[in-house]
Amino acid sequence: SGMPTGIPTTSPSGMPTGIPTTSPSGMPTGNPTNSPSGMPTGSPTTSPSGMPSAFPSAVPSTTTAGPTGTPSESPSGMPSALPSAVPSATTVGATGTPSASPSETPTTSPSSMPSSAPTPTPGTQRILKVVITTDNYPAETSWEMKNSSGSMMMSGSGYSGAGEVFEDDMSVDDGLYEFTINDSFGDGICCSYGEGSYNLYVDDVPVMQEDGGKFGSSETKQVRVGAVPCGEHRVKVEILTDNYPAE
Repeated sequence: SGMPTGIPTTSPSGMPTGIPTTSPSGMPTGNPTNSPSGMPTGSPTTSPSGMPSAFPSAVPSTTTAGPTGTPSESPSGMPSALPSAVPSATTVGATGTPSASPSETPTTSPSSMPSSAPTPTPGTQRILKVVITTDNYPAETSWEMKNSSGSMMMSGSGYSGAGEVFEDDMSVDDGLYEFTINDSFGDGICCSYGEGSYNLYVDDVPVMQEDGGKFGSSETKQVRVGAVPCGEHRVKVEILTDNYPAE
């Protein structure tokens, strides 16, 4: 509707801010590439990142981590065989507390009597001793010792000391012997006229439990020395009658 205020020029009043192109209005921030925008942090490998801690075994373990269930309080069944009645010959140790007493009471006597009497040892001799204590009339006293065959072994008489002790002894073999003491008056050697007595010893062991002396005209004692073989026992009986002997 009006005229321009100035002379037109062939160029615009100012330079364009940019040269127009056939490409987009803006340039890309970077040149595109066929590869990723960044490098990987590590190179990939065809193997795992590490070795396994343990290789699996071809044989299963014999150890069970734990029971699969609660065990029963009693066995599942009876044992397949009973224990033997005969114990093993070798014992490792005592299986229990020993008893305070033996299993069986021992017998107090031997099971049977010996088949025969012990045989005397040949040459064994012992000391046979006679001890006489006289009374107030020693001359009335006499004595003798015989073996089982009746042979005289030793004797004593003719005493003169009243109340004195006389000893006689000899070595003899084992066997039976016979001692006889006499008083000629017939009142013994004790106790009306003095305290006379007698005793017999084998190896200093008294044969009688107490001293003798109270008898009439005579008294006889059997003396066993050591072991006596069978068949040598002799029995002698003496009877002192009263005023009526026929009774």
